[in-house]
Amino acid sequence: MPSAAEKPTQPGAAPGGTPQPAGPRLMTLADAAYDVLRGSSDGRPLAGRQIAEIALKRRLVRGELNDIARALRGALVREQRQRDSEGLRPRMRTTGPGQYALGERKLEPELYTAERDLMDRLSRTREATRVALRRRLRSMAAGPFELLMRLVLERMGMVSPDLIKRGDGVAYFGGTLLRGTRQIRLLVAIRPGDSEIPREAIGELRAGIRMRGFDEGLLLASARLSAAALAEANALPGIDVYDQDALTELLIRHQVGVRRMLLPIEYLDGELFNELTDAS
Repeated sequence: MPSAAEKPTQPGAAPGGTPQPAGPRLMTLADAAYDVLRGSSDGRPLAGRQIAEIALKRRLVRGELNDIARALRGALVREQRQRDSEGLRPRMRTTGPGQYALGERKLEPELYTAERDLMDRLSRTREATRVALRRRLRSMAAGPFELLMRLVLERMGMVSPDLIKRGDGVAYFGGTLLRGTRQIRLLVAIRPGDSEIPREAIGELRAGIRMRGFDEGLLLASARLSAAALAEANALPGIDVYDQDALTELLIRHQVGVRRMLLPIEYLDGELFNELTDAS
């Protein structure tokens, strides 16, 4: 659930107004590993624990070294499978038990540059798609937005949610959601529009859960929660919120409002050439 809009201290400024250097940006484990490997001067493979040590030292990640080192392997496996499914060259590859190197090792400079440019354009297209999706969600009328959210609920596993009531700028639906072996009775509030979500919206949803005997609540909103609404949602468990950016990501995850296309692109099979060269 994204934070509500606040007025933080400007980056690089101390409370008294004295400029301070900005701290490192925290990364996912896969991004941190890629950053560490790219920073290796000789391009040689690094052990997973060594990658974790460097990432912690550079404050790219937080946590205990042993925990980071254990989680790193799974993160790299997940990334490789994800990129394979998207038809992309793996950024990193395994060179031996617990050893990792950059996937583009030994690529010709012009090929490496062309692939990096392609990835940059892909990243910009994805971000532009997210911006367009957020804009369309905020401008949708109540009826179409409600239908779209019902489709999202079905993709989440709630079959044929029942309308409970409609109010001023909100529609409530109830249904059952399977979570593991449990069946959760869920009350869903759907709020379209571009007006900031007030604290009262959370209170009304929580009251509806109690009065109608639901187990949990869910708020789907195209706008952002106010700071007070965010505090109210976090005050007690039992309500999940997808507002603005989080709702956009939810739609993308369930492929609602977007379509995923695989482009026919040929990548040089560097792994095959490396293996043949090493074998000789």
